[in-house]
Amino acid sequence: MDDLNLNVNSEEFELIIVDVESIASDPNQRIYVILTDEYKKCMYEVNNYEASMISFVLKELHKFSHIQTIYQIFIKFLEFQNVQIDKIVVESKVGDVVYATLTLADEKHDRSFTVVSFADALILSLMTNRPLQIISKVWDEMDDYEDWDYENYLMDFDEDDD
Repeated sequence: MDDLNLNVNSEEFELIIVDVESIASDPNQRIYVILTDEYKKCMYEVNNYEASMISFVLKELHKFSHIQTIYQIFIKFLEFQNVQIDKIVVESKVGDVVYATLTLADEKHDRSFTVVSFADALILSLMTNRPLQIISKVWDEMDDYEDWDYENYLMDFDEDDD
């Protein structure tokens, strides 16, 4: 085996915990989730459905809903199978698409892995109180909030501000 393949910078694969700070919408109705690790803020574009679900869960409205979301049904199904979401890790970014891996574990500590979208990972993280972890290299590749022309984004829109 080539020695160069063994010299991987371990800092690139360090796991960082990120949180949702807010959801932003621009004048063209594009919607972004603003994430933070307390040192850096990043924005990730989501579609309307994903933004609605993230907002619904972020505000904890799912806890009082009389209709179950597909995420609640999935979590309930896992519970019936004595399986829990053990870990949620954002592992790669290819162009504008971000992929995450859910690690599922049963009572025997058997593990299973499945790849999900960034939005699904975020929603499941919020619903299960599991930290959303991201590989440092991927976090560095995310669109930095400070790089955006943020004054064009409607964060706390007030009609009196001219």
